[in-house]
Formats: sequence, structure tokens, C-alpha cells
Amino acid sequence: MAEIIGEMLFAIVRGFISQALFSLFVKAGTWLDGKISRRSAKVAIGMVCGLGLYFLIPVVLGLRGL
Repeated sequence: MAEIIGEMLFAIVRGFISQALFSLFVKAGTWLDGKISRRSAKVAIGMVCGLGLYFLIPVVLGLRGL
């Protein structure tokens, strides 16, 4: 019973954190979009952010033990 409740609590917390991170990501993207005027600069910064996440996601997953 404790395992079932623990898994349900984990799912709720995971959903809350993912929604909060998505909201933060949207706010940061909106703020950054207003600060950069040229299209080529937006593409370059987007590529740098994507490249950073490409390397950051496996590191986080490795630290979690997945």
C-alpha cells in the first residue's frame, strides 16, 4: 500500500515539476525573443541552447541512474 501511495505521490510531484519547468521555459523564451531583434541571432542562440540541452540531458539521466 505504501508503495502505491509513493508512486502516486511521485507522479503528482513529477507532473508539477515538469509543468513548472515548461512554464519557466516559455517565459524565458518570450523574454529572450523580445531582447533579440535579428532573425539570424535568434537562430544562432536557439542552436546553442539546443546543443547545450543535447549534452545536458544525458548527464542528468546518468546522475539519476537511468
